[in-house]
Amino acid sequence: MPSAAKLVKMTIESFDNPKYTGNPYASFALMFNPSSYETKWLVKYDKSQVSGSNMNPPEYNRVSPSDFDLSFTLDGTGVGLAAAGRKSTEAGYVVKELAAFRKATLDYVSDSTAKSRKKYGHPPFCKISWGTFVFRGVLEDAKITHTLFSKEGIPLRAKVSAKFISGIANVSTYDKPEKVLKSIETDSVPGLCTVVSGDPKHFEEVVKENGLRNFRKPGGVGSVKVK
Repeated sequence: MPSAAKLVKMTIESFDNPKYTGNPYASFALMFNPSSYETKWLVKYDKSQVSGSNMNPPEYNRVSPSDFDLSFTLDGTGVGLAAAGRKSTEAGYVVKELAAFRKATLDYVSDSTAKSRKKYGHPPFCKISWGTFVFRGVLEDAKITHTLFSKEGIPLRAKVSAKFISGIANVSTYDKPEKVLKSIETDSVPGLCTVVSGDPKHFEEVVKENGLRNFRKPGGVGSVKVK
């Protein structure tokens, strides 16, 4: 008799660089494979028409990053754990798995390929694979709905809905992230740094780069380059 096919779980592997090189530093396998998932491609066209002109075909603008939508369930009850081939006595299973999912998709990391080796935080670059399907991108949003609890209030079952967007950052740009922001009178340089990198501690470099005299108020409306 032919041997039974091995069950392969949908897996999320986490990388700290946009080329997905090196070994993943974290991974997360779904408890149960999804019954379906959704991918979406969006092509943008300019549909504007000049007043009084005949109808013209839309002009191509760009291809937006593709989306990947995924929903899955975590079941920490005895029945759910047994169905997944796990021990039925794993306490706090749902809490542990949600923490692992967060680490694999959301918790900030530093880019190991960055030439500057500075710790600019960003969510992980995720490689999602199952069978012949492979998607590379980053988490855009996630929603967790807890549907069952123990008498002590510990989550026993949860449904996770997550959306990922594709795209690989240009590494030469990512090595030294920069963004030009319009500053206003009330902006502070630490505040602008927080918007870009999530960390205000780089403000001294920004002040030096832009030749600013006052980091609390860059001075009126203008452009400030934030690394």
